Amino acid sequence: MYATFFIDIDECLAETSGCEHYCINTLGSYECFCPKGFRLNHDKHSCICE
Repeated sequence: MYATFFIDIDECLAETSGCEHYCINTLGSYECFCPKGFRLNHDKHSCICE
């Protein structure tokens, strides 16, 4: 019987995400979000005014 273990690195806490405003950690990755009145830019990291 084999077990697979991995450690998820929280890129948001490590400040390596590059998100301009909000960062949500996901399993094996992260997502950037913007505050109300802004939307995520094409680079998926910065926010632009709507």
